[in-house]
Amino acid sequence: MELIDERLARVTVDGQEMFVPSEAGWEAFWIEPQLAGRNLPVPDLLRKNVRRNAQYPELVSALGFAWDRTSFYELLNLNDELYRVFVEAVICDFCGHRAVASATPGVMEIYWGAEDETKARERCFSLPRQSCSACKKLLERRSTVWQVN
Repeated sequence: MELIDERLARVTVDGQEMFVPSEAGWEAFWIEPQLAGRNLPVPDLLRKNVRRNAQYPELVSALGFAWDRTSFYELLNLNDELYRVFVEAVICDFCGHRAVASATPGVMEIYWGAEDETKARERCFSLPRQSCSACKKLLERRSTVWQVN
């Protein structure tokens, strides 16, 4: 798919241009996993993550470029502002409760491509941290800023 394709919306996050495919755009990527002549990273895993994220209106799946490679980005939409996150099912270190889905700004690779990686990290880490929904203790090992239980 080319960058001018109408199935791609453009957003800028931390000074980096990213591309948010429509549902039809993602379907096209599953047939031909390339953006502007560059291969998408691990298409099977990417498809799984895109489908999971599509269940939650707060999450946005996007593509961008870092070091001339196509990268997958997960964004958290809070108050109409986009933040870089890594989506996973965080497990509470205190009681062992596992969230259905949660978002952490603590994975360094999500900042690749940002205009200023340090500022981007600081912005995302400024979000309020979440506590475990079961035991109410602050999720410490993985700084969690959003979750579904």
